[in-house]
Amino acid sequence: MVQVSAIVSKPTALSLASLLMLLVWSNSSLASSNDTQSMFCPHCYDLNSAMAVAESLAPPGPSGPGCDDLAPDSDDENVKSGERPSFGTCIIPMRRVFLINQLSGQVFSFNVWREGGLPVAVSETLSSTETLVTNRIIELRLAWDVFLQGMTISGDQPLARSYTHPDGSVQTPSNCPEGTALDAVLDQGVMNQYEELIRLAAVEALPPFNEGHSWINRVTGVGASAFGFGLSAQWEVGAQTYYEFTFDRSEVQVVNIPDQLIFDVEYLGDSPVSGTPFLNIEFNPDLSRAAGQPVRNLEQSGSYDNECVLAKIESALTDQGFTFHYPPHDPTPRPFPDFRTGSGFSIDRCPKRLAAKVNGVVQYTFIIFVACVRP
Repeated sequence: MVQVSAIVSKPTALSLASLLMLLVWSNSSLASSNDTQSMFCPHCYDLNSAMAVAESLAPPGPSGPGCDDLAPDSDDENVKSGERPSFGTCIIPMRRVFLINQLSGQVFSFNVWREGGLPVAVSETLSSTETLVTNRIIELRLAWDVFLQGMTISGDQPLARSYTHPDGSVQTPSNCPEGTALDAVLDQGVMNQYEELIRLAAVEALPPFNEGHSWINRVTGVGASAFGFGLSAQWEVGAQTYYEFTFDRSEVQVVNIPDQLIFDVEYLGDSPVSGTPFLNIEFNPDLSRAAGQPVRNLEQSGSYDNECVLAKIESALTDQGFTFHYPPHDPTPRPFPDFRTGSGFSIDRCPKRLAAKVNGVVQYTFIIFVACVRP
């Protein structure tokens, strides 16, 4: 397990009014102390750097009847004369803040509030349960970062089938690469295989938490709960929450920009029986690339002139029951336009907007370059 440390500061820097407030909080239910905020803070390297962050998270100052009588700081006239400030019915909001440095294994915990309009942060010792929960959050976050390093798919690891029809009406050129990102996005069965690879990687990378429950959410961060105490640490800026497959080959190679399949992943916890991680996996077409272009281009307004790409699109969509229409609003299905000219891309290629439909409903609209029809 990761060693978690809580650092407690000496209260000598607190004003007299602050000490009185702490005394009132310890003996009164007027203060709001159930407000908790936690976040990853890899730049919190010591108590002072963490305290500055904690102070920035202080809740709004006190308000309500009697709040005007509160001493704003140690310079207050009543405090100078030794007279105890009158709190009356004033509610003083207080927040518990946990700052987790997953890189160093430190956890900084504070009570924070506002006094005289200025933030005050007092370091707090972690309880045994809080230590257990934050320990798990660090352990899971470190394992998650390793897990999300992803996987590279080489040319000798094809998961996709070759696109051919029983009647042989559509043939993919023999020199086309197989097992590409395009092969995957055109075949849901292959996409399911990639999701299964993510699950298998998670089994190897994510340790179980036998003492309680833990989770990873794309929005709220990494969380854990045990013995009645739960906490979720918010992601720091730039944290990654997706798994990526990077392909070393493509129908259309783009220098320094490889094809990638990106999946958003969340960890929902472990099976109570087997300890196997439960994951929520969703394909992200906005971040993914196939055939040298964003995957979204395949769905709408992409331009394609590569023979391998066009042959695979034609074959895959035909297999799935699509019909082709050009212009897109033409209700009459037509054969996929003949794009083979035998001479590669040249002035003999002309753009044609093509719609692929299922039961008359457009699913894809893209531009292809086909042999020009001469008068």
